[in-house]
Amino acid sequence: MNYLKVNEKAEKIAAAVIFALGLPRPGIQDLILWVAKSFGFQLEVVQMDLLNVPVCGLVFFNPKTRAYKIVIDKNDSKERQKFSVCHEIAHALRERELIYGFFDGNLKTEDAEERFCNRFAAAFLMPEKVFKERWKSTSKENFLIKKYLVAECFGVSKETVYYRALELGLL
Repeated sequence: MNYLKVNEKAEKIAAAVIFALGLPRPGIQDLILWVAKSFGFQLEVVQMDLLNVPVCGLVFFNPKTRAYKIVIDKNDSKERQKFSVCHEIAHALRERELIYGFFDGNLKTEDAEERFCNRFAAAFLMPEKVFKERWKSTSKENFLIKKYLVAECFGVSKETVYYRALELGLL
């Protein structure tokens, strides 16, 4: 599967989740509650020191509690933690694909899986229509200030805003 299809799937699924939630800009807690209600498993988010692990977060399923535990790096910024939680939720949803028929294809490589989860997190945290409106309505005089203002609006990092704008063809 090429990245274009991976990106399309991630955008489509994030938009469907946002639509199902009935909120124009739902938060992480809304997503966690929706997952529990819709798929019958709980999500537990914990912060730990992951300095010796080369990731910002990880997720695993505990069959005894029927819950996914999402571990995020307590040393990361709040914005990075928010993105990591959403990214790890995407992994949990992908793992359930065969049970629930949530997806219509396989992401044959680890890179494609990571790409999907990153794009899902970006699309959920910064819905395309709302992001484009905010991007276009924010002053263009200084690019750094524009990134800062848009990042502040969505509660994400300036780098996340840059990549979202790039992916949506705004740069």
